[in-house]
Amino acid sequence: MNTKKPFRIFSTDISTVDKNYSLIRNPALQAVADSYGCSKGSKDQLNDAQFADVAARTSGNRFTEFAGGSSANTLATLSKLMGKEAVDIDFLSVVPEKGHAAALIDAAMKAAELNLVRAKMPEGVEAQEATSYIFKHENGDKSSLTHPGTARQALKKYMLKPDMMKDYDAIMVQ
Repeated sequence: MNTKKPFRIFSTDISTVDKNYSLIRNPALQAVADSYGCSKGSKDQLNDAQFADVAARTSGNRFTEFAGGSSANTLATLSKLMGKEAVDIDFLSVVPEKGHAAALIDAAMKAAELNLVRAKMPEGVEAQEATSYIFKHENGDKSSLTHPGTARQALKKYMLKPDMMKDYDAIMVQ
């Protein structure tokens, strides 16, 4: 029996719903990627108007969908490699309480053995997950366009207080 306490990690970042599209033999999607300057390997951020445009222009195209986010993906790998008895990870992010995105992200966090801590939203701001449109190019490279949802309104560096961090061995903030 392991009597050692697990290494405690606190992290905060956006949680995304990654919508993965293939550009292969799809000129309409290629036009979307081109219009936003998506070169192979690029990562760009969308404002609200651009997000609405990309959502409309990709609608009706086939895609696969996963929960993602670079910090969450890194920590999920760490958790799987080390195991719950060795590492305990709390992940603060903006995730709605209900709906499709909430269920997708909740299931991914549970499978990765990450403890999802939903960010407290400012009054009048509804939690909206980030969304990444990921385009796979013919050579296999990927590019992405990400809308941060309401993360900017909720995830502020001033909200992280020293007393919140006292029980952790490591902090990872992106």
